[in-house]
Amino acid sequence: MKMSALPRLFGLLLLVQCRQEVPGNKADFVGVWQATDARLEIHAAGTLDYERHDKTGGIGSVALHGAHMSFDGSSILAGVWPLRARFVVDKPPHLEEGQWKMTVDGIELSRASDSDGTASAIGAKQQLADWKLQCAGGQAQACVELAVAYRTGALGERDYRAGLEYLAKACEAGHSQSCLDLVATHQAGQLPPLDAKQTVALYQRACDAGPIGCTNLGSAYWQGEGVDKDPARAAQLFDKACQGGVGAGCWNLGLLYRNGEGVTKDDARANELVKRACDLGDAGACAYFAELMQKGQGLQKDPAAVAALLTKSCEGGEAVACFNLAVLHQTGDGLAKDAARAAKLYKKACDLGDGGGCHNLAALYLEGSGVGKDMKKAAVLFGDACTLGYGNACQNIARMLREGTDIPRDDTRSAASFARACDLKSYESCFDVGIAYATGKGVAADVAKAAGYLDLACQHELLRSCWLLGKAYYFGEGVKKDPVEGTRLFAKACSGGESDACLDLGNRYLTGEGVLRDLAQANQLFTKACAAGSADACNNLGMMYRTATGVALDQQRALVLFTKACEAGSSQGCGNARQIAGNSR
Repeated sequence: MKMSALPRLFGLLLLVQCRQEVPGNKADFVGVWQATDARLEIHAAGTLDYERHDKTGGIGSVALHGAHMSFDGSSILAGVWPLRARFVVDKPPHLEEGQWKMTVDGIELSRASDSDGTASAIGAKQQLADWKLQCAGGQAQACVELAVAYRTGALGERDYRAGLEYLAKACEAGHSQSCLDLVATHQAGQLPPLDAKQTVALYQRACDAGPIGCTNLGSAYWQGEGVDKDPARAAQLFDKACQGGVGAGCWNLGLLYRNGEGVTKDDARANELVKRACDLGDAGACAYFAELMQKGQGLQKDPAAVAALLTKSCEGGEAVACFNLAVLHQTGDGLAKDAARAAKLYKKACDLGDGGGCHNLAALYLEGSGVGKDMKKAAVLFGDACTLGYGNACQNIARMLREGTDIPRDDTRSAASFARACDLKSYESCFDVGIAYATGKGVAADVAKAAGYLDLACQHELLRSCWLLGKAYYFGEGVKKDPVEGTRLFAKACSGGESDACLDLGNRYLTGEGVLRDLAQANQLFTKACAAGSADACNNLGMMYRTATGVALDQQRALVLFTKACEAGSSQGCGNARQIAGNSR
């Protein structure tokens, strides 16, 4: 049973992405809401920007940009730490003397209009008409309102295509988030696909309108997608995003400093930027900063601080942080061991779509560690992890299905799970798939497919696969007969300690099949395999001493070897030992 035990690493690219759109029954929430010391902008695509100012007018610690959001009863949840706590909606959007208002966290907000700061209360049709005039005049927020209204039917007229057209107009009018939403709409297949250059053009427009779009544009220059690869230009764009309070921009700029791409390599500067990204509320950056601290990469190791960062990142919805924190609790690395706490964190990681979390929680259920022992729950979780692309989990559920212990045996599902595990680079499973095709267990027998899977496993040093593939070449089963290749594969497996391969290679040297006959080499190989417990190798070696084949005649030595072969399960060894014993009387 394999269980992930090491902290998970992070990729090098973070793009600003959109979540589910604001549902139709919540469309009134969409728009820009303002008070003297606060500003809340809720986007149709399901993200929000929030700033709450201190008394001097400067932006305080409360600031979110592009945060994924959702509704929970009478509250709004922003999915990024540190402001993932609920925004309590004391009064939902409502018209009050011709002005749209709502009260959030005790602050009364008014919905702004880019024209005169008022919202029409004449009725739905008049409201649409007003927004159309404002949008035609280049007022981006009115175009956004129309996009939402038509896509959700919030004002009685649902016209999804018209909504997309107004989303495009909002982008053209300089609404940064709308440009990003428009890209996401194309990527979701709701509009014809964009080529890389068209995507970059929208990112450029978003960046021109505000810092949030500069992260995506910088990523395009970093990767060379739709534009010539230019890490230096990427660094400038990430810096603009970072200076504008976008955590992803700081993180990506930090990665450029870490790698020395487009900027002079500077690990200290990289760490500063990742920390700033974390401070700006990027949960992924907090988890990455925790990893750097745990490894001591330019930072003093501090287990308590690592745990605190991972906790906040996990609370912000970062699955890898929940997983890594669970590992710390399970292993007691810098924290007191707490299997029950580890189990809860693995479950959260699993619920957030992390296959490793599902896999490790399944392993805890198998062991009864931190949770009650439950094989059926383990099997379900291994299945979930396999579906999420975690190869070791596919391998584990395949073995459970093959053995039929605690869950019904199912050779067909077992073979399919082994095949998926192999596809996911769990190469031990390639051996199992090869055996399934060789024996016809769970799949139709197919020696060619068997040889193909064994070859893949052998390439990744699964030496028993090399041995069986060598036999396939020697006998021409599933591959063209090639004794020389078979011998080479026997030698590879034998050198790695595969005793059956040493036995077969010894037989080749004994008979001269595929190699020049070499009795001394045969003797060495049989000796090695016999010492490793191969009954047949002990018997063959005994025969060499009994018949003086390549060695001096030695009946006593032969008897010892035949007895060892017999004790290891060789009926031939038993018979040969009896013959020598009988002849000596």
